[in-house]
Amino acid sequence: MRGRMRLSILFFTFLLFVSTAFSQVTNSSKPGGLAEEQDYAFAYGLFKDGLFQLAADQFDQFVEKYPASMKKIDAVFLSIESRFQHQQFDTAARLYARFVSEYPDSRLTDDASLRLGESYLRLKR
Repeated sequence: MRGRMRLSILFFTFLLFVSTAFSQVTNSSKPGGLAEEQDYAFAYGLFKDGLFQLAADQFDQFVEKYPASMKKIDAVFLSIESRFQHQQFDTAARLYARFVSEYPDSRLTDDASLRLGESYLRLKR
């Protein structure tokens, strides 16, 4: 009987350990997790490599997947900046204007305002 009791306790301890380890792996998509960092780094790498259309798509996916991320505003801005760099000035102008109205207190609002003007200049508006 004692052997069974020890075996049961050992088994439940093992299950507790495995479930804790598994939950840490599956929670990596929560804000601040490893998956979030990797997704942002991937999009940023595409941007730095000049693959602007792919970067815009990846930043859009990042914002959709991690709406509570501390990097959300940066990702939104870089998504728009990717479109500007890809010479999609009409789309960029519309999105920069929205950025300025949605994030008036962001450290990137002045940059967005400047790029909005540059987009209009490129569109000859």
